[in-house]
Amino acid sequence: TNVLIENRPYLSIAGATLDSLKVGDPIAIDVQVVNTGRTPAIDVMAGTKIQIGDLGFFPDGGHEAIDVPRARIGSNQKTSLSLSRRPLTADEMRGLQSGLMELLAHGELRFTGDSPPARPFDPFRCCLTYSPETLALVACDNRGFINRDKAVFR
Repeated sequence: TNVLIENRPYLSIAGATLDSLKVGDPIAIDVQVVNTGRTPAIDVMAGTKIQIGDLGFFPDGGHEAIDVPRARIGSNQKTSLSLSRRPLTADEMRGLQSGLMELLAHGELRFTGDSPPARPFDPFRCCLTYSPETLALVACDNRGFINRDKAVFR
């Protein structure tokens, strides 16, 4: 009903930053998640994956750590999720700098609302790609990923 729709949590990505890319260092991304809904999102679970491949590659779509950590994000509150993956190789760095390879960070947020009756909502899915020209993460909507915001995150 309309009351349930009006009073539910709405999660989205408010921003994302990528630590400087260095050969041998883990790839680290900090994602800011915001709840713009009227009620808290409970049991928030993030499933994420950072992948590097040839330009235009199709990611495998699997996610890591889909149910830990679980968080609670109150109405009009923001929280930070830190993603860190394996070290960047020299070949990957050359590929990213030359534009022949790309870095994708993709994932989904699953969550439940606590307004009676408590129920799970459809996951929020997102995809971010690294732009070597601007050294920023850019929201992408290709390859079957859904984005609610077209934005550049620094």
